[in-house]
Amino acid sequence: MNTAPTQSPNHRQLSNISFLLKIGLWTSAIAVSLLAYIIYHPDALKPLIQAGLPLGSLSHLPLIGDSIRAAEAPQVSVQALKQLIDSKAKNFVLIDVRTPEEYGDVHLPGAVSIPIAEIEQGSGIAKIKALAIGHQVITYCTAGQRSNKALELLRKAEIQGSSVKGGIRAWRKQIDPSMSEI
Repeated sequence: MNTAPTQSPNHRQLSNISFLLKIGLWTSAIAVSLLAYIIYHPDALKPLIQAGLPLGSLSHLPLIGDSIRAAEAPQVSVQALKQLIDSKAKNFVLIDVRTPEEYGDVHLPGAVSIPIAEIEQGSGIAKIKALAIGHQVITYCTAGQRSNKALELLRKAEIQGSSVKGGIRAWRKQIDPSMSEI
């Protein structure tokens, strides 16, 4: 004889709902963890982009948009940029897309200030088009988000370029620790 208590249909429904809520919370926690990882490691998106997943259409979204732009943007390391600067190469133009105040505080050698606000308004694109003739365009900002946004806008204007990976922070950390804090 079975002495196990029987559950009412209402109790079973509540148990099922509770189970589904737990799965939903667990799935949400995984999604938040993945989002946090992607925000700090945009290179993790590159295999998805290379496989043809159209992530570019999501680049306008808050939080993940910056990571998508970073993953899509060609990047140059601070070491490679230093070699270009040290070689006194004339085939590139270095664009600082930070604010004029940030540029005034500290900037990379040979950089031209064209703030992201000007690029967004269009006047900056015209300036860069003029500078880009016969030159490789390299953009930078503090950490990479604004320069990747600038590159996205430049690509729409048919100007190709690359971004300094890690921005001026990476330069200060890896190339010139004496550079003032930003």
